[in-house]
Amino acid sequence: MRILCLHGFKQPSNSLKRQMNKSGFAESLGDVELVYIDAPNQNQWWSAEEAENEDGTISYRGYEDSIDFIETFAKKNAIDGLLGFSQGAALASILLGRQAQGLSKHEFKFGVLIGGFVPRDPAASAPLEGTSAILTPTLHVICGRDKIVPTEASEDLATRFHDPIVLRAEEARHGMPTPDTSMASALSTFFFPAAK
Repeated sequence: MRILCLHGFKQPSNSLKRQMNKSGFAESLGDVELVYIDAPNQNQWWSAEEAENEDGTISYRGYEDSIDFIETFAKKNAIDGLLGFSQGAALASILLGRQAQGLSKHEFKFGVLIGGFVPRDPAASAPLEGTSAILTPTLHVICGRDKIVPTEASEDLATRFHDPIVLRAEEARHGMPTPDTSMASALSTFFFPAAK
């Protein structure tokens, strides 16, 4: 099983890899292959316009390029699913939403979204705004002491998916949480349900 890992804003992939290994999160995923990749736009999947639009939304630059980049890479490298942190989790949710609309070049079987949020650019978030929840299985990790992405934002993202698994790391800040026994078991069950 190959999982493509999408880093956060201005965070190179090797930094995410270090966090995943140091926290024990990577080990808790079990026998999977983690593939790390850098965003094509200076370690960011998009950049936000400095000035907000009149309706309070923000315009993103570069997210379309990132979508094409990831879908092309995933198809070429036989990627099974996505794991995203922060901005990477938001991008992963867009990709899964596009897939639900039949727009994706590659089929992802699942998504793990850590500290994710619904993008504030209406065009970017459009795939998440359908009348029905996205059916691709997802597991959401919400960090209770995250001051960058509020817990409410991650909870809102989870509601866009059908029957999401939501795990809470109450003491975790904005970073990769260290899985306790309960979280490690839930992660293992998510990836390898037949083994349980």
